[in-house]
Amino acid sequence: MVSKDDLRKLYDSNDADKNGVLSLSEATTAVASVKGDLKNEGTFAADFNGLAKNGEISFENFCKLFKGF
Repeated sequence: MVSKDDLRKLYDSNDADKNGVLSLSEATTAVASVKGDLKNEGTFAADFNGLAKNGEISFENFCKLFKGF
């Protein structure tokens, strides 16, 4: 089980442009770095888009996304 502190570190380290939110590309890289290759990137993208606002997700929504994969 990954702690919320670990998720925060993962989130922050993958926020490449340091704007405080993650794009689909940044979120994909973050989740894949821990869980390995995503078997179904289409499902991941759909879940991301369901949580995204303006194509980006907050830390809280990243936690939801991470737990789903």
